[in-house]
Amino acid sequence: MAVATDLMDRMPIVRTLTDFNPNSGTALERAIFNNRLAVVIACALVTLVLLFGAVTKLSLNASFEKMIPQGQPYIKNYLDNRAELRGLGNVLRIVVENPDGDIFDPKYQETLRKINDELFLTPGVDRAWLKSLWTPSVRWTEITEEGF
Repeated sequence: MAVATDLMDRMPIVRTLTDFNPNSGTALERAIFNNRLAVVIACALVTLVLLFGAVTKLSLNASFEKMIPQGQPYIKNYLDNRAELRGLGNVLRIVVENPDGDIFDPKYQETLRKINDELFLTPGVDRAWLKSLWTPSVRWTEITEEGF
């Protein structure tokens, strides 16, 4: 059930455009609603001009250095020494020492093989770049009294 108020009674419903009074409303309302087509065309032109300006000045720049906090001391140190650090990113080096002999000890070799196998099967390891004495990517050169 709708309740009628004085405010609703004073605002008549205009059902057709011929019943609309073009002189009603403020000056801004009259300028917009009495010239609808011109306003739509003006908005479309402004949109096209801004689009053209944005597209012609658009450039992609996915620079790593612009994405990191350059004022942070660790980053400053990295940027100062980046030439010496090239190629060391995302690398984990595991060093295994044999305190009781050399690298040719069979027990030490078996330990290295087990570590290599565990690392090879670890999720997230890029197996193509894994290097140890037990991977085919490592070249072995032996020097003896007879030569290479």
